[in-house]
Amino acid sequence: MTSEVIDVANTWCDGVAMTDTKFEPAFTYLYSFRRIAVVMALLGAVIGWTAQINWLLAVSITVGIGEWLECSYYIAVLSSGSKRAARSALPG
Repeated sequence: MTSEVIDVANTWCDGVAMTDTKFEPAFTYLYSFRRIAVVMALLGAVIGWTAQINWLLAVSITVGIGEWLECSYYIAVLSSGSKRAARSALPG
């Protein structure tokens, strides 16, 4: 193996090429937004459950699941884009 291949292979973290810095702000935003949105939805669900507000419980669960799935999808798309960019940078 050449030194370039070893260098590129060592720059991966959580399946994301760390050499591709153009996606770092997007990953930071998506991870943070997903955490905040899901926690707020869980909080709304707990309030809806304890106060017996059925519509709040239903909306909170729906929004929480939807935001979790949507952010996870975007993270997966950006991760696969980073992997493709890193693979295209490999010699050969």
